[in-house]
Amino acid sequence: MKKTILLFAAFVCFASIHAETNLLANGGFEDFKAGSFLGVPTTEYTSWSFSGGATGMATESTDVQEGTNAFRTSSEFKNNGNLYQSVDVTPYNTNDEFEIRIYYKTIDPKGDNAISLASYWASAKDGELTDDADKLKVPLPNSSDWAQIVIRTKKPEKATKFEFIIHITAKSIVLLDDLAFAYVAPTAYFSVTPETVKEVEATVNEEVLVATLTIRQNGLTQPINLGLGGADKEMFKIDKTSVTAAEETVTVTYAPTEAGHHSAMLSIYDDESAEISLFNRTIALSGIATDPNKKPTITISPTTLPAFSCAAKEEVQATIQVSSENCTDFVYASINNTEGYAFLIDGSMLSKNTTAQTVVTFKPLEAGDFAATITWTTEGGEPVSLNVTGTATAANPEETDFAKEFVWDASSPLDLLDEGFDNAPDFHNKTLKVSGWQNVVTKGNRAWWGYTTDTTLVAKATGYIYNASSESDLEMWLVTPPLNFNTPYPKQFGFEVLGEIIFEGQQGQIELYYIDATKTPVQMEHIAAVDALIPANDSELSRAWTPIVADLTGQPIADVFYIAFRFTDKAGSNGTTYQLDNVTWGKQLATGCEHVHADKQASSRLILQNGQIYILREGVIYGLDGRRAE
Repeated sequence: MKKTILLFAAFVCFASIHAETNLLANGGFEDFKAGSFLGVPTTEYTSWSFSGGATGMATESTDVQEGTNAFRTSSEFKNNGNLYQSVDVTPYNTNDEFEIRIYYKTIDPKGDNAISLASYWASAKDGELTDDADKLKVPLPNSSDWAQIVIRTKKPEKATKFEFIIHITAKSIVLLDDLAFAYVAPTAYFSVTPETVKEVEATVNEEVLVATLTIRQNGLTQPINLGLGGADKEMFKIDKTSVTAAEETVTVTYAPTEAGHHSAMLSIYDDESAEISLFNRTIALSGIATDPNKKPTITISPTTLPAFSCAAKEEVQATIQVSSENCTDFVYASINNTEGYAFLIDGSMLSKNTTAQTVVTFKPLEAGDFAATITWTTEGGEPVSLNVTGTATAANPEETDFAKEFVWDASSPLDLLDEGFDNAPDFHNKTLKVSGWQNVVTKGNRAWWGYTTDTTLVAKATGYIYNASSESDLEMWLVTPPLNFNTPYPKQFGFEVLGEIIFEGQQGQIELYYIDATKTPVQMEHIAAVDALIPANDSELSRAWTPIVADLTGQPIADVFYIAFRFTDKAGSNGTTYQLDNVTWGKQLATGCEHVHADKQASSRLILQNGQIYILREGVIYGLDGRRAE
């Protein structure tokens, strides 16, 4: 009974080999020589070596897999041994496929695996290679019947030999027969070596070698054709347009008739079926040609520039005309700021053999003297340089569209306030300007902005500033118009707030202030940190609109007062952002704000209890310090 054991089945495509060539000599052990040593029978097999010695081998002529003889270990086999043969694989290409076949039988095994495959690929330079080691070094399961293993492996790039080795454990009686290490040729193929070629250089009317290609084929019934294509195909030559031999060389040369960079495509293809045409190849060709009688030149106009001058943080420009002739490549521009850093150019690559422009910009960030050198180069030509200088004066005073000082005018306090910011001009992500309100920046250069949402207009405060220093402080105030505490309407102040990028320990914070403008100086009292009124995390609750209501009835409030929203942060630190909407005074809001965000609200409001202000959030009362009230 025979068994077939397919090791590494993913690599075994079929049981038989297409167009195989067994590279093992005497794989069926038919060629042997019997003898004796000190009265002990010996056997030597042609082309095979056995580290267990000649006395450890015998012959088997009855129980065989093929032919009339099989390899057998003898009763004198007392130590571990390796049966091996070295195979020269230099005629084969990288990734050519080979199949290993071993028929074996373990008559009297010692241990679970009397036989192991211990083969490997080898390099004349580097010795043993590790490629496919997981397939080539494996134990074989014992089998009392004839069994076969079939393994596929591919030749590594550096391999020059394949060491075919079968390891047998000491005192094991085993049979081996019909061993094969076979080259598996594809049904039809061709290959081209090398697959890529390097760029070459030549002078006009000179012919230089690009490459000598080796084309190998098998199983094709039509010639392999070669052709040149591309814009510069006339600058290249091939010595033949078809090949029919199993192995043939083709010479590719570069023969430019004019200066410049030239490129073409060499196509190598067959006239077989569409399936076989998948083996077609293309090789990119490129060359650089120069004309010794026409040297590349660059000229610039003007050749000098007067010194640049402007205030810091401003810029001035000048344009240089750059002309080139006889160039084989682009003209490249570069700039080196030799004194300070204030000069820029608008591009580093210009068209060849025409007139192009380089724009020089003087853009100092601070006052001082600056200098730079601009250089234009091209392949094979002399570089051209231009030295530029500039002087920057102190920066002009920065104009802002927001206030930096508070102005207190309590002459017309409001009995009723209902501000939705819907009428603010130039709104989206610009400084918020609302009649009667103060938008004051006390640190930094960022004010409260207007912001357009999907449904309405709101006020927005954020610390995010791209590329800003993390040490730069921001402080911005949004102050209501003066409010009349003696209003005939309910003494309730309300607003809605939404937070984004909110988390524990954040630097960005919005706070609520009560301002008594009747005193000198004006008295500003902190009421509450608004972020204590909404969850301190970037959750759906913090990103929901939260109505905040403060009932000031019975509180010691001045006859005329203001409420201010103060936002502080480090510029660019984390992007904490607040949106503010529907600020009211004098409206009945004890049950929550009755505004456009009611469908997206979290429940949180300020309440008055026993003369103190508390936070009511989701049915739980908290103090202004965020702690739960008893």
